[in-house]
Amino acid sequence: MNFDLGCAYTRKPELKDIEQIYQYRNDKEVYKTLGGFSNGMSRENVKSWIEFQSQNKNDIVWAIVEKKTDKCIGHLGLYNIDFRIGKAEIGIAISKEFWGKSIGTKAYECILDYAFNQLRMNRLETYNLALNSKIVKIKEKIRFKTEGILRDFQFRDGQFQDVMVMAILKKDYES
Repeated sequence: MNFDLGCAYTRKPELKDIEQIYQYRNDKEVYKTLGGFSNGMSRENVKSWIEFQSQNKNDIVWAIVEKKTDKCIGHLGLYNIDFRIGKAEIGIAISKEFWGKSIGTKAYECILDYAFNQLRMNRLETYNLALNSKIVKIKEKIRFKTEGILRDFQFRDGQFQDVMVMAILKKDYES
């Protein structure tokens, strides 16, 4: 399943994406927006991650690709999928040059529809730095609800930072 995101689309990550993923995953501004990642990645780490995701049965990951250049500008995914109880984690990373173009919001909308209506998930949860008010507003706009704060959960820039747990249930999505 691939998604049309306006000026971008999704597909499976490929080895040709290594350099682009390496660039945005090691950008300090992008790094500060990610709640689930604690450090950057080497090119070898990116290659291993792509190869692992091609075989992984517990995650579904897509590269976000700009239509005009056919270059990877981000990725999104469903992680730690538990079909037994209908739950998964959801995450996204986008190169800062593409922030503010509604790609993230469209990507979230597509993945929510896919998870709830195709995979029959009941709950999607996400983790983000509590200080990242921009992503909190985006997630609230698409009906994620804050469930709590994990105090001093991530070590960033020389200090521990709180991580916000947010989730959306299928009934919230349908209402």
